[in-house]
Amino acid sequence: MFKSTGNNFGGPEITFKDYQGEHEIVLNAVFDYDSTNEAYRNARQLEIYVPALRFNKSAVAGCFFAAEGQYGPIGTTVKTWIKNKNTIVIEKLTAWDNLTNHRIYICTMYGLRGFRGIAFERLKAASINLQMSDSIGYPRDQVYYVTPDWVFLNFSLGSPSIGANDKICFLSNYNDFPDDIDALLPYVSGYFDYRNPGTNVHPVRFKDSQILITDLPKQMGSGTGWDSLFYAFIVRDRDNTPDVPGRCLWQAKDLIYDRYVRIRSVRMELSPFPAVVYAEMESSLSNKTTMTYEVEAVPDKMAGFKAFFLGTYTGGKCLTIQLVELQLVRENGKDKFTTSSGTGLKILIFQLFDTSVAMPVNA
Repeated sequence: MFKSTGNNFGGPEITFKDYQGEHEIVLNAVFDYDSTNEAYRNARQLEIYVPALRFNKSAVAGCFFAAEGQYGPIGTTVKTWIKNKNTIVIEKLTAWDNLTNHRIYICTMYGLRGFRGIAFERLKAASINLQMSDSIGYPRDQVYYVTPDWVFLNFSLGSPSIGANDKICFLSNYNDFPDDIDALLPYVSGYFDYRNPGTNVHPVRFKDSQILITDLPKQMGSGTGWDSLFYAFIVRDRDNTPDVPGRCLWQAKDLIYDRYVRIRSVRMELSPFPAVVYAEMESSLSNKTTMTYEVEAVPDKMAGFKAFFLGTYTGGKCLTIQLVELQLVRENGKDKFTTSSGTGLKILIFQLFDTSVAMPVNA
């Protein structure tokens, strides 16, 4: 999570929830702004200034815009992209400048510009079966991806029953949604206002494994033929609490050694010395026995250590056990994390879930 450092349209300070990988950045934010102020009128495009992002430029993505019309919020999708590490750009549309309460919903994945292997190629769609408290339309076109850091959800609902209007409706999943999501998101309900372009963009809350849809517009009645749409990348609230009270937790994603070698994820919990360390880790293919990564965001309380673990290694058609040495060295203000094959094998690829005794290093 981070906060914006400024903008060029007279808007407020904006709080972002974020996941930042090597090739994709997922951002969630909702903010309102005044279309009558001078800074907005002078802006060619909306620019939000932020602390340094993971990469410098993204491909063009999309977010949602809404303004208050006679029958509720109305709007459309707008372009957005990462201009540089410190600037997020949103397309400026003036068709609704005569309306009030302008709002932007960012529930967007920004892909690294020029990169073609985005995360979906490594994912399988999760099972989804929408359950609803009232008949708010027949669900279809349901697509659902879940990762440890973010969720993608897309579905369409047909016209609701008359009894669903002005009610508080719940959407849940038969197999449950993650319970670590709390986000205000856009729901495109389908009705329109003939006085203004666009369609209704209705705010909904995703919380406690349910999507809460309040006060469905009366204009979205049964038999209108106006289908709705929900489409969002949603950042999960990662749990930074150690599983065992009193331990010190460090976790990281996408530690890069070279083009082909990386640690996809690592999570470690260290107790005070004499210490026990628990590690979860997944590495990629390497032809080296030892690799060292410079790492960040290691808690100050975590001391340097080394320990041996057992990990699973798949080679050919066989699943084998591999001895792995992990070492964290903290010297001169820099933190270095080293993985070594304890058996001398040069192919260091493994998944690791183990607890071991930790020996102090420069403690």
